[in-house]
Amino acid sequence: MAETFQLKYTNQDNITSGVTTSNTLPQTNKIKINKDFENDLKTIDPPEVNNAIGYAFKLGALDTVRGVTQLAGFRKEELEAEQKKLKELMQGKNGSAVTAAYFAGLLLDPASWLIPFGKAKSLAQMGKYGMVSGAIAGATGYVDKNSVIDDRGTQAALGALGGGIVAPSFGLLKNLGVTVTKKGTKIPLRLKRENISPEEAVKRGATKIQLQGTADEVDVDIGGTGQITTKGDRTVIKSSEKDLTEKPKSFFDSLIETFRTTPLKKQPKESDIPVRGALLNKQSGFINKMLKGYEEGIGRKALQAAKTGEGGSAIAGTLLGFNTDPTAPIFDFQDPLSSRFGRAFVGGSLGYLGIKGAKKVKIKRQIGEEVFYDNLGDVLGRAFIDKYGLSKSYKASLYQTYEGQKNHIASQFVRIAKQLREDLTEDDLKILYNMLEGDTLYDIPSETLRKFNEKSRDLINEIGQKYVDLGLITTATFEKNKDRYLGRLYLKDNLSPELKKVGDDLKPRGSMAEVSVSDWFTDLSKMKITVDGRPSGEWEIFDETITVGKYVTRTIPGKRAGTSRKVREFVEDSEGDVIVKILKREKPTESEQLLGELGKPTRVQRLKPSDLITVRRQYTKAERLQMGEIEDASIALEYTGALMSNTVAKYSFFAEIADKFALAEAQVVGKTSEKLAAEGYRKIPSQIIEGTKASKYGKLSDKYVPEAVYRDIVGFQRYQSQSSNAFYRTYRKMNSLWKSSKTAWNPTVHVNNMFGNVILSDLADVPLFRGVDGEKFPLLKAFRMLTEHNKVGGEESDLVQRAIQFGVMDADFVNKELKNFKLEQLADIYKARADKGEWGNAVDMASKIYTKVRNNEITSTLEDWYRIEDHVFRLNAFRHRIKMGDSDIDAAMFARKQFIDYDINAPVINALRHSVTPFLSFTYRVVPILAESAVLRPHKYVKYAALGYGLNKMSELYGGEEEKEEAKFIRANLPEYEAGRILDMPFMPHKVVRLPVKDSNGNTKYLNISRLFPGGDALSFRANGLLPFFPEPLQPTAGIGGDLITSFIGYDILRKRAEPGRGLSDDIFEETGLALNSFGKKLIPNFPFLPGAYATQRIDRARRGDVSEFREPETELQALVNAFGIKLSNKSVRTLANRQKLEYQKLMRIKKSQASSLKRQYRSGAIDEQEFYKRLGKLQDEVKDLQIKFMKKFEGYDPYAFRLLDDIFNPNSVDIDKTEETQDTGFKLKYTR
Repeated sequence: MAETFQLKYTNQDNITSGVTTSNTLPQTNKIKINKDFENDLKTIDPPEVNNAIGYAFKLGALDTVRGVTQLAGFRKEELEAEQKKLKELMQGKNGSAVTAAYFAGLLLDPASWLIPFGKAKSLAQMGKYGMVSGAIAGATGYVDKNSVIDDRGTQAALGALGGGIVAPSFGLLKNLGVTVTKKGTKIPLRLKRENISPEEAVKRGATKIQLQGTADEVDVDIGGTGQITTKGDRTVIKSSEKDLTEKPKSFFDSLIETFRTTPLKKQPKESDIPVRGALLNKQSGFINKMLKGYEEGIGRKALQAAKTGEGGSAIAGTLLGFNTDPTAPIFDFQDPLSSRFGRAFVGGSLGYLGIKGAKKVKIKRQIGEEVFYDNLGDVLGRAFIDKYGLSKSYKASLYQTYEGQKNHIASQFVRIAKQLREDLTEDDLKILYNMLEGDTLYDIPSETLRKFNEKSRDLINEIGQKYVDLGLITTATFEKNKDRYLGRLYLKDNLSPELKKVGDDLKPRGSMAEVSVSDWFTDLSKMKITVDGRPSGEWEIFDETITVGKYVTRTIPGKRAGTSRKVREFVEDSEGDVIVKILKREKPTESEQLLGELGKPTRVQRLKPSDLITVRRQYTKAERLQMGEIEDASIALEYTGALMSNTVAKYSFFAEIADKFALAEAQVVGKTSEKLAAEGYRKIPSQIIEGTKASKYGKLSDKYVPEAVYRDIVGFQRYQSQSSNAFYRTYRKMNSLWKSSKTAWNPTVHVNNMFGNVILSDLADVPLFRGVDGEKFPLLKAFRMLTEHNKVGGEESDLVQRAIQFGVMDADFVNKELKNFKLEQLADIYKARADKGEWGNAVDMASKIYTKVRNNEITSTLEDWYRIEDHVFRLNAFRHRIKMGDSDIDAAMFARKQFIDYDINAPVINALRHSVTPFLSFTYRVVPILAESAVLRPHKYVKYAALGYGLNKMSELYGGEEEKEEAKFIRANLPEYEAGRILDMPFMPHKVVRLPVKDSNGNTKYLNISRLFPGGDALSFRANGLLPFFPEPLQPTAGIGGDLITSFIGYDILRKRAEPGRGLSDDIFEETGLALNSFGKKLIPNFPFLPGAYATQRIDRARRGDVSEFREPETELQALVNAFGIKLSNKSVRTLANRQKLEYQKLMRIKKSQASSLKRQYRSGAIDEQEFYKRLGKLQDEVKDLQIKFMKKFEGYDPYAFRLLDDIFNPNSVDIDKTEETQDTGFKLKYTR
């Protein structure tokens, strides 16, 4: 009797499978069957096929599961069989229904689609989030290698397209439900409502607003009428109050609100600043006390000694000597100076003695108006050491008063600007801009815009008052511009939208001219400027030393009693008939000072009618529109914040430095400049910023300050923005794009950055997951504070605000935020200038295209996250140090230093990082951090060394003796970038850690941790580096310039090797194409599934199962995790031996080529016989050294078992010592040792 039973079978490849079938075979649980029977069984349909629609739906719903399984390299044959059956069902009976069922299943996979697009507040956002989710789904879904879409990149792109269509469909369904049920709120198309026709807008409650028009004819110069006519008023649409005040809700929030029965209560805000000193005396335990005792008693004293010039150079020399040759023995009693310890001793001694000697060499230098006689040691210190010689108190003022205040002020403007962009349409932003400038013709009937205007204007006035307090402008000037000042930007070529230099906001705005006194009285003083008949300003004299007035005669008492006499004197009067130059004034009274008045003139010089004076008038609104004024309140506010924050912070810093460091007048009286110089004080010059009335150094002008302060402020001019030539600015921009593609746009770097910050936190004893007081996840709390604070409309964090005020977030805060308002993007990319050549215009276009790339939403988001990864760790450290009892400024300085402060004031370092070594900053900062933690907390390194040792040991125990030998061979033959240990220190873990895991071929997996440890390669020396005795991070690359040169010459100068496939063609066009292709590839970020990216190519290679003699195959999953920074690899003796063979053969070819060159030189008579044999002998020695070197790599491992490396051990592989009969001379070449 036939019965149904479960059949399990094992094929010849030991793969167990199973089917359910009906047969008359006897019952069994497991039988061995042959291949033919197995193939027959595969033709039997599984029961799911009886329900083809359900089967297709299940495969669709499990697409991500199947894709991840495929990525991991599991169930390959079963997955292919499933896909084949699915295609058959789609092409068979009811194929349309089966196909529909499959795609219906795809809609439910991945479920994560619902999370991103559910948070969207508009249909456009739902589409955007749906595209992201769809791309992820496509990238992780199953790839059918036999279909048209046979790679993950294409599938990810199609997934993005599908997600962008499907996700908004849910929103449209929700809107349909609102229409039918009349309940709930529709999801808008866009958050920022588009400008619609005036008629439609008015129907929705909007209001038509008239704004001034653009100038058509302007007649305001000498002899003119003063009239300006426009092209007519402009009509813009102000959104209704309902549109302005109603905030769109997300898809999820609107659904939840529909079913909520009780309203949410908002909790009152509490300060998130921790109690200072809350953790003092919390640490307990014998071990902790002992470690703390070492740190305070021994470590800090040792660190202090190391920070001296001699100590620092000795340590640098020691490390340099120790790591120049990692293959040398640690110590060699027979030849101690060749060992690593011996070289370290020599390097340390040279470093110490070098600085000692340098301090005896005197160099004359002039800085500003002062002359200095410096020793060479100090000159080098200032060139290479950040803020050399500056006190902690000075640095505290720098971080808090300058950088912190600048960031704090700018962040207030940015916060409002972000809210404006979120809530207002383009027309609303235009109306608000005119309200802020006082240029509206009529009252604007809008409570929302009025509130935004008041909030923005109050902030501008608040910061503007600081200009008065700092003496930058008079009270009268402030009151005159109080409710009208706003930073202006134009699109015209002669008014660049780029940020100006510090102090430019103090320069006069408007039209400046030089006219004669006669023309002033007969013409400009009487001109009343009008725009379409409306009064719009007048000309004014713009020179505080020039004034209008009249001469009056008055009677004063005579010299003798009872007599009087008449005197003629000048008095200021705007209606007067003379113009004078003021030579002397009385000191203004206190009330005059408050009013901004300068005091009564006591000595004047009357100007002749032909004398010239400077006059000014403000541009009218109509003229500014004609010049291309950007009417966007959000852009203007950010720009205003940038200008005002720079100026206020700089002059506040000068004022504080004057209070803290400058000598009082009483300390200066009676002393000459020479005497004060001998005491270590120099005078800050008194200079006026060109085109302004403001002093360049503010309240520091004419003050005597310590030499170190003078050098920093005058010598480096750190706070004076200096413009550079156009080519260098463009190169800096393009190099910044290149650096972004290698860092912020590269997932690997994000992972490395996070791991590095975790380790840096640990090295500094900053808790991340559990605080000393038992607080859970302090890092997560810092992250929540930061993200909520940065969110548009989010709740401000007191701690984040304080961190900004004290400079914790670094100086790049303002620059990053300002980048987002896309000033240059507002200009026409392809607008050429007549006064520039083709190259100049090409550079302009490249610069603008670069800005477009930088400002697109994806790359900006990646850069935002890159910064957040740093800021959250800084904020956590700041919070922890406050809890430990530090002052705010001490906690801020700690957080800045510990997490790589990229604000560097060292001329040589800055020159290098902006040119040949673009990533120098990280190494420059991280090495001192690692050195300091090694001195203060050496037990931290013991922990990491033990961790690496434990992983390797675990793998050895797992594998047995045979695998120990294999591991030894693999370790000896790793490529140079993976060989050695972290920091190249013998006590640190290996860069590549052996894992107790194997691939499907039995090869052991290795994990490269060198990039996870911050500065892991900081002391690594490459054997063939371009510069000897320089560690790898200091080797020059020249950034984008280096890539360009390498691509076009076809040779990598740094790695000393030719680019593959280059130099093989004589066709210049083909070679140029190859060069451009090579350069383009170098610019592509290493982002998985991005076409052309190395990560994408690696994933595709893994999916195809490509086999190579030089690398082991890997699964797609392994290739993918590598793209995200987890550097897993499969190592085998076979592939590493092949690599060594290839390397050996390459080196031997070079030696043979050198030998052939020698023979040709000898034959041609270029060298004589003695020189020939001398060089040939040296070459022979080099060959034998190479043979010995490669043989040592196989020590203890039988190379003949593989028969792959015969060339290395074949004495005939190099024939330069053979006797050779020459064809041209007939004599023999023979070398005998």
